Amino acid sequence: MFKINYHYIHKKEKKVRTEGMDNVLKALHSKRTLSDKDPLNQLPKAQFAWANETAENKGNKINQENKDNRINLENKGNNGYTGLVAMEFKKHKITTNETFFALAIPMSDDAETVATAEMISKQPEVILTFIDDIRDVIVVVAAYTLPDGSLPKTVNEARLFHSKAYIAESQHIKILTELELLPNNEGIEHLIPLTPTKATWLNENVKPAVMSQPTRPVEESILRNALNTDNVDAGSLMNTIIEKMPQLYQFRRNEMNGSLEYYQDNMYILGWQPVTKQVINTITIEVQRHGITAWDRDIKRYLESNFVKTYNPITEYIYMAKGKWDGKDRITDLASRVPNDNPRWAELFHRWMLSAVAQWLGLNKNYSTTVVPLLIGNQAYGKSTFCRQLLPPELRNYYLERLEFSNKKEVERALSAFALINIDEYDSISKQQTAFLKHILQKTNVIGRDPYASTYSDHKRYAAFMATTNSPTPLIDPTGSRRYLCIKTTGKIDNDTPIEYEQVYGQLAMELYNGERSYFDSADEAYIQQYNLTFQTIDAMEEVFLSIFSKPQDPNKGEWMSVAHIIKKMHGYSKAVPENHSSYVRIGKILNRLGYQHKRCSRGISYFVQM
Repeated sequence: MFKINYHYIHKKEKKVRTEGMDNVLKALHSKRTLSDKDPLNQLPKAQFAWANETAENKGNKINQENKDNRINLENKGNNGYTGLVAMEFKKHKITTNETFFALAIPMSDDAETVATAEMISKQPEVILTFIDDIRDVIVVVAAYTLPDGSLPKTVNEARLFHSKAYIAESQHIKILTELELLPNNEGIEHLIPLTPTKATWLNENVKPAVMSQPTRPVEESILRNALNTDNVDAGSLMNTIIEKMPQLYQFRRNEMNGSLEYYQDNMYILGWQPVTKQVINTITIEVQRHGITAWDRDIKRYLESNFVKTYNPITEYIYMAKGKWDGKDRITDLASRVPNDNPRWAELFHRWMLSAVAQWLGLNKNYSTTVVPLLIGNQAYGKSTFCRQLLPPELRNYYLERLEFSNKKEVERALSAFALINIDEYDSISKQQTAFLKHILQKTNVIGRDPYASTYSDHKRYAAFMATTNSPTPLIDPTGSRRYLCIKTTGKIDNDTPIEYEQVYGQLAMELYNGERSYFDSADEAYIQQYNLTFQTIDAMEEVFLSIFSKPQDPNKGEWMSVAHIIKKMHGYSKAVPENHSSYVRIGKILNRLGYQHKRCSRGISYFVQM
């Protein structure tokens, strides 16, 4: 908080100044009935005694008492901090004619200063205003309080509160009067010399300004700008920035990751570059060199507005490539680089590529890309490299190879920040994480709260998925096997032949434009599910069942057997199969998946099996 001190410059004025301050201090405490929480009532009583010190040789004692008092006050918390902020402004001739429109004769500088101080004193939160004609300044003291009428209770809270209040009040008065603020008065321990003259205004009906408790310090750059920026018309300034900025720089906001990028014709580094703190400082200096009185906060305000265009790197690339396709099929050639024994691989890969591009372009409004090509094969076959090379170099920043499924929030953010995600070493993810993957594959958008944001926002999903594994049987969920397009690579993938990316994506874009189907229909899914049986991990219970039973090839050799009877036989074969309700449910799912005939009877459901 600020401390009241008295500087007596001229002996002949000592009495007037002492009596004037004494009257002010008495008025602050005696002319009003104050509540315990009123900032005026928090003014330390110890300061009143200093007004009675009349001997010049007691100045050092006053200063020592002031220093000691400051230390004690800091340790008192709510009893020490008053919520009062003081600031000093240079006197100068007022240029706002409207303030003095009623005066018919020119005013002297002194008269204008008095009128200005009187105008300030009428602000409801201003307690005290006086003119220090020795130092040629106008001193203003304003009251601030928390919403409940109390004041910060700790030293740290008081510092944060005081800094924010000082900026708010000084900027308010600067706009009101066009006076120049004297810096270095903003600290909570700063001593304000009070030397009031007869030109002193006291607001006996002060209404403290209400301000919430800040939780973090004011940035140094913001504080510096608030204290030192010359008073300029904010609207005019921003109009100048909006008009001048495109002549100096080009800016764009990446729709996928939210980052800002800039481009300058005379840059040594070619291409678009990220906007960093250093870049903002450089831009601020350049703007000032061009005669614009702007600070970094003004530049940030411009960059965080709709005057900066948004762009989507994925859609821009695809639409650019669309008009360059020569009509030759490139997708089949791309698929043939993967040696395999699936006769429909090229067709299904083509369908998946169409679904991925349709999702990037936002053409799939009601459904998402739910199929994941899963490359299965030996290590060093180039599976991950093939996945990575599906994106052109210009879009390689939107490829992600490893995703930590244990962090669900990060996974969902990745859906809107990347175009292609490769689940490398698919067999390493757990059964629970597989279930979560099945869930996010169905998402068309992501609703969540951005970092440091207070509200939730809706983000479009872009990511399509691929996966790779060395395991020959990576599928552990039979019900979700239709989500995976399993391809066993029978040899090394050709990753050396250059890919004609513009032709590949130009073809896909044109095919989508012409109405080509971009989703897997029920026939596709049935084929995929049947083909994936080879890659399914066999359940231990399923192994026991298949060791005892089979599908009857001859109806005369089969028999109808209840689930309980089947489990009893299996338990007799292996004690690892318990006779309980859980086993009944599991064996029922297995038999249904394997296509065994069943019917309902008095004892539940029976299956037609052969032992």
